[in-house]
Amino acid sequence: MTKYFHTLILLFLGLCTTTTAVAQESSTTPADLPVEDEKIVLGWVERALLFPSGFALNAKLDSGADNSSLHAENLEFTEEKGKKYVSFELFNRHGDKHQMKLPVVRSTKIKLKNGGLQRRPVVRLGLCLGGLYREVDFNLVDRSHFYYPMLIGRSFLSGNVIIDSSKTYSLEPNCKPPTK
Repeated sequence: MTKYFHTLILLFLGLCTTTTAVAQESSTTPADLPVEDEKIVLGWVERALLFPSGFALNAKLDSGADNSSLHAENLEFTEEKGKKYVSFELFNRHGDKHQMKLPVVRSTKIKLKNGGLQRRPVVRLGLCLGGLYREVDFNLVDRSHFYYPMLIGRSFLSGNVIIDSSKTYSLEPNCKPPTK
């Protein structure tokens, strides 16, 4: 009888070892999983470059925002040959100022927390985060009450970026925007 139990125990242990080995072989780590598109991992705050000028600003990446916003001061609207333009000033955290004049792509209405609507001009700029460069529509607004002058929303992030909320300033911008 004792020999019979020893045999059963040895068989049981053999099965457990085999099952464990098979489970370990078939388990996958995140690195083993297929990736459909190349995505970059960025922190919730990153340094960004705006083109065509290459002006650097700190940006908050916000997956809860549909679109991107940019702090702009001293907005002046003009019309040239039937096309609307806006001149404005950008400031970075060092107090450096950059003057821009761009065509107004469109105007958008943003729903405010208090329930009201605010109309904002939208301009298109090149944006570089890490090694990712894309043309992005920014609505211009007074963001002086926020710590970061630029908010980057899902219209830029979707399909391109994974946000790691434990990181900040993880990749320096290193894009070469396309020449036109």
